[in-house]
Amino acid sequence: MGADLEHIREFSPLGRVPVPVLNDGTALTDSAAMLDEIDDQIGPSRALLPASGASRCREQRHGALEVIEVHCREIGRDAWLVDERFSHAEITVTCISTFRGESLDALGDARYLALPAHVERCEALHEFRATGRGRVC
Repeated sequence: MGADLEHIREFSPLGRVPVPVLNDGTALTDSAAMLDEIDDQIGPSRALLPASGASRCREQRHGALEVIEVHCREIGRDAWLVDERFSHAEITVTCISTFRGESLDALGDARYLALPAHVERCEALHEFRATGRGRVC
């Protein structure tokens, strides 16, 4: 960025790029907003996500779960998500995954194998079992 940083900050105060600027001057600094704008411009038949409703929510949920699933596969069964130790990331992912699995059966999908194994490993820890329900969530 270097010499362009000040110019970029006119549209993106944090200097984040890319920062598409629409014809009306609106600067898009959030990835989701960029994708929504692309979907709007290309139309519903070619859009990456449904425009609204339950199908959009389902696609977003599976997109997020897929990212975590791939990361779990890449790091292997005995590694932690972020560092070389149990962290807040494990608590967050385990709680969200457990909630989703119980309420939406989102992890019952055959696409997800490494993520449920990671959650099971976390829930087997003393810190999770000591809560009484077997989980901290």
